[in-house]
Amino acid sequence: MGSKKTSMNTYLPNNHQLHTNKVLCIYNTYMKPIRNLTPADVPLAISLILNYLATIVFAISGTRLALAMGYSSVVAIVAGVFTANGGGTIRDILMRKKPFWVDQPGFILVSLLCAIAATFITYGAAPGSAMYGVYGYL
Repeated sequence: MGSKKTSMNTYLPNNHQLHTNKVLCIYNTYMKPIRNLTPADVPLAISLILNYLATIVFAISGTRLALAMGYSSVVAIVAGVFTANGGGTIRDILMRKKPFWVDQPGFILVSLLCAIAATFITYGAAPGSAMYGVYGYL
């Protein structure tokens, strides 16, 4: 009646190794660069954060203005993306450089997502609703 006891490692050694590799890959991609910041890298990190915050603000303001002027949601989203990224693009073209968003497409993605979110929030913010009081001041 002696049954042989087996551990989970005998059944799933490859899955455990696969999970460990995924965790290490995520760690090496996202956490290791943050943990290895030197004091010289901090101003660059702050600059990047401020650039993304400015992109978010300009995408929302461009979208809201286009919606307030009565344009459709698609036109408002395009206007928000152009507002958020247009100034830097013009700057780079005048300096005869490649536009910044070619090397860093995250700016286009962030501005597009913020413009879409601003459109949904604005259309959902009817006077008298709870969202109108929150979003009406932005």
